[in-house]
Amino acid sequence: MTFNNNKYGVLSNWTRAWFLRRVETDGRKTLEYAGPIELQGSASSPSILKALVGMALLSHNDWFYASPTLFSSPPHAFGDSNTGESALKKAMKAAGNYNVSPVDGMYPRLGLDSRLCHFQFSTVRRSGIGSLVHAEFLREFGTPSLPVICKVVDTKRHDDNMLEPELKAYAALRHLQGHVIPTVYGFFNIWDILDILALESVGEAVPKDDTITPVLREMMKSTLGQIHAAGYLHGDIARRNFCIKHNRVFMVDLKMSHLCNDEAEKLAEKQLVDLL
Repeated sequence: MTFNNNKYGVLSNWTRAWFLRRVETDGRKTLEYAGPIELQGSASSPSILKALVGMALLSHNDWFYASPTLFSSPPHAFGDSNTGESALKKAMKAAGNYNVSPVDGMYPRLGLDSRLCHFQFSTVRRSGIGSLVHAEFLREFGTPSLPVICKVVDTKRHDDNMLEPELKAYAALRHLQGHVIPTVYGFFNIWDILDILALESVGEAVPKDDTITPVLREMMKSTLGQIHAAGYLHGDIARRNFCIKHNRVFMVDLKMSHLCNDEAEKLAEKQLVDLL
């Protein structure tokens, strides 16, 4: 059950199998079961493989642990011993210390030790090509964790190059990171299953129904203008992609961004801000 956030499981003795489901209601945690299911002795009986596939299908809506895997249950912490601290430093180094530079216009995919990631599952929401989730990445002992926003793609379900256009846009606009677009902390992979684009948290999106004041509109235009000045179109002008942090406006979700030398297109995109 480790690999589907402890929601579903299969208990089997290779002759019979029981499906398990964790249920939480009114402050109580209950483990329900269905079965036993006979795995042998009948042409209509499912195989253990079918039972495992059934577990994966039950987990389909769980964004993070849905893919079946041959990996054993991962450890959840480094521990506070000298050995744990050494392992933590080694894992951070392998992840580029969350300060990874692009190479030839593309961020390299680095392995990320799952023990570095503390995902806030209550924040998960679907995006067009995966999921978004708030998380904290561990740093050296005694140092506060790094708050991040992770864009996650399950490479067992989707093309493992789905994040490539967005990564290239962030690389091309690296001089704007931390100013008008989020800082990229790295492009990572966990267990050869999940691709993760780790980004700076840049506040809350401009509310859908709130009136945009003249001051805010000018700030939004200024942010968009700096992207245009770098020769890029954002490609998805919507309130949800303008975020406010410390009285500054950032643009997020660069998956549709692309190089553009057509001033008419840039002007048309800029004018869309007035219509939001």
